[in-house]
Amino acid sequence: SGSEPVVIEQSGAQTDGVWVSPPDTVGTEDDERPPCGTSGARLHGFRLQGFTVRGFSRFGVYLACVEGFRVTRTAAFDNGEYAIFPVVSRHGRLTHDVGSRTRSDACLYVGEDDDVVVDHSVATDCQIGFEIENSRHVVLRKNVARSNTAGIIVDVINDRLTTVCADNRVEGNLFEANNRPSSALPTDDTADLQPGIGVIVAGADRTTIAHNTIRGHTLAGLTLVDFCLDRADLCAMPDLPIDPKPDGNRVVANTFSGNQNDVLFFPNGGEGNCFARNRPRGVGGAALPRCR
Repeated sequence: SGSEPVVIEQSGAQTDGVWVSPPDTVGTEDDERPPCGTSGARLHGFRLQGFTVRGFSRFGVYLACVEGFRVTRTAAFDNGEYAIFPVVSRHGRLTHDVGSRTRSDACLYVGEDDDVVVDHSVATDCQIGFEIENSRHVVLRKNVARSNTAGIIVDVINDRLTTVCADNRVEGNLFEANNRPSSALPTDDTADLQPGIGVIVAGADRTTIAHNTIRGHTLAGLTLVDFCLDRADLCAMPDLPIDPKPDGNRVVANTFSGNQNDVLFFPNGGEGNCFARNRPRGVGGAALPRCR
């Protein structure tokens, strides 16, 4: 019937379900540094609604260099790396989507993007539920991340086309029992991800984490750390292209319960981070500075 979703399912050697990009990027293997990111090629006004995409070894839905996009009521299951993945794109929205059962990376990923809203979506049984990476002006609101290895990561990382992750908001979400054992292979970028953390802020600047419910994590409800915490060898190299220290992050009015530690805070010299009205029960690392 017309109310049933259209199913796109892997067949043969297909690695990606839905691929949206300018011609110079079609089929690229360098998916996080797409050629269109340096050539300037762009697509405008893409919409995807009501699809189920499942069983692909890399991406369920991949968008690169799209100006003005919307992915709505789309479900992506059992895809190897990412469920839904907009990169080097702007002015978009992911809403009422579902991502589940990725092996090596995120359900719903926003990377090297600007001005994106992710709302009313669910991420479950993935290596990472949601991720905001090297992006600006992203709002992640009223979503659920449950039973992933990590609930959400907001991070800056080297070896990307953009070098900052700043001015993002994570508000009004539920992060619950993200304790799933890691499914990454030793060669995967996420191989060192420890299970049991609801919210990870790593090296990002001016993130607002507000009015979230963060509960039931076996390691920590929230960690705020510098990029170099577990990358001493990389950070010892000259000319690191990013600022690894987290600065200006605000953690306000969140509800913590049932976590082994509510907050682990290791800013390593990062400045201007503050906490207010959270009442975390168990804190590890540095004392939590108060917001003024």
